[in-house]
Amino acid sequence: MNQGNANSSSNHRVLCDYLERKEQAIGVISGRISGPELHAWLSQIERRQGSEVVTSVMEYTAIVNSIRKIEEDQGLGTLGLSLRLKNCRAKGFEDIVGCIPSESGEKCWRLPKRVLRKASRDEVLFYQALYHSPEVHNLWRSIRLIFNEYVPRDMDVVIFVVLALLLFIDPIFMLVLGLVVGYMFASIIEFFIHKYVAHASSRGRDKFKLFGGAGQQMMYFFTEHSVHHGSVYRNYTEMFAPADTSESSAYKEKRIRRRRVEKAVVKKGGYPMLQALRKSEYGLITSSYIRTVMTYVPVSVILTALSHFLARAAGLEAGWIFDAGVFFMSLIWIVNSTVYHRYLHMKRKDALEKASPLMRAYLKSRLTSFVARSHRMHHSNNGRVNQNMTPFADFFSGWVPISILDLADLYSRKTFY
Repeated sequence: MNQGNANSSSNHRVLCDYLERKEQAIGVISGRISGPELHAWLSQIERRQGSEVVTSVMEYTAIVNSIRKIEEDQGLGTLGLSLRLKNCRAKGFEDIVGCIPSESGEKCWRLPKRVLRKASRDEVLFYQALYHSPEVHNLWRSIRLIFNEYVPRDMDVVIFVVLALLLFIDPIFMLVLGLVVGYMFASIIEFFIHKYVAHASSRGRDKFKLFGGAGQQMMYFFTEHSVHHGSVYRNYTEMFAPADTSESSAYKEKRIRRRRVEKAVVKKGGYPMLQALRKSEYGLITSSYIRTVMTYVPVSVILTALSHFLARAAGLEAGWIFDAGVFFMSLIWIVNSTVYHRYLHMKRKDALEKASPLMRAYLKSRLTSFVARSHRMHHSNNGRVNQNMTPFADFFSGWVPISILDLADLYSRKTFY
């Protein structure tokens, strides 16, 4: 009994030590730990060299990221720090991989995928983000990056085999085909609405008037979306708030910014526009679910009929199962843009508590993690890249993977990543 308690206590200490080291490494990555604190952190790592405690993947990532920062911005007094970091990199690589690289150059210090399979999810994400380019990726480059960064989990092969076998059952095959076609339609619809309405150019907004009442709703949507981008510019999970909400003036500043925005909206579109903005929770959701659904259901009906005709022409037995899959999945972008979106700007714990059981399962999925990181880069690039809530069509127009600093900010705000 005592032996069991001793082992449990020892495991608890090891876990606490690991978590503390992880937080310190992320602090170094984000820049929160710098100057004398960075030297103190390096001293801790150097003192551990030769002991049983090996360098973690997160610490290794922080070391390599620090070397990059120094090389990008050389200054007086950085030579000694650079040498210390490179020594720690060599020791860390040996700890993790089991040997020293036989080649020279930047690429030789990259960790092999067999090592990443044993690392934690956070360690893998931060390590991969370390090598992400800020350039806009084309379709092929985006797909190649996603494929190369895929780290298999234990059950992935089993799930893939089961799904592949189910496709040999005709009704299931037609349902899956319908869902895939509907998803593609949903992504394309969201792409165009997001790009040409939510982020419309001044010339594009002038054309809203040609659509009469619908054009007015388009202008409302544009305003809601613009306010949303501005409201989370400094604080991703708390609208209108400053980056650091621990300051005593944070609440006052938040209230002043919100009032300033509301006055500008009233001046631009009157109180009806302000009312719509408030209903949309300042762009987090839609100001009218009924209007949104009634506007786009006819589009989904037309697309479903077209898909049915083309499937029949291709010799497929497209029946009601196929049609239902296309129709309902083609509307998923409405759920993603008007309901799902709000949760991505909340703390993860709060979102899971407020979400329905079905939405909670969706939020816990790997797809949500991917969308959350992609959506963050849409905000960081101020809409320069579309980065859908329903990923697919956005890859054709350019996509940017998450940067390590943006990932660190999502982590620090305890939201989805």
